[in-house]
Amino acid sequence: MNRYFLLAVISLFLSLFCSYILKAYFEMPIESTFSGIATVGVIIITFYTYEDQKKEKKRIDSEEEKNRTTTRQRDSAKLVVMQIDRADAVMK
Repeated sequence: MNRYFLLAVISLFLSLFCSYILKAYFEMPIESTFSGIATVGVIIITFYTYEDQKKEKKRIDSEEEKNRTTTRQRDSAKLVVMQIDRADAVMK
């Protein structure tokens, strides 16, 4: 199951529980408190999701840059070997 979906479900249950506590001890209606608490939960989940995706993108970009650097080094090494072979052939 997607972890973000799981976070959303947990957030909704937590907000429902908090609304129930507010109704039981402070006699506040569930309808007015549930929407506010759920909104705060969704905002927190959205921020967490944004930060997680930003870290993932940075990691992927880092891996791609590492792959490009390795390819450039390999191409440079092949070019040096070709030049050495050519110089060897000219000397013979």
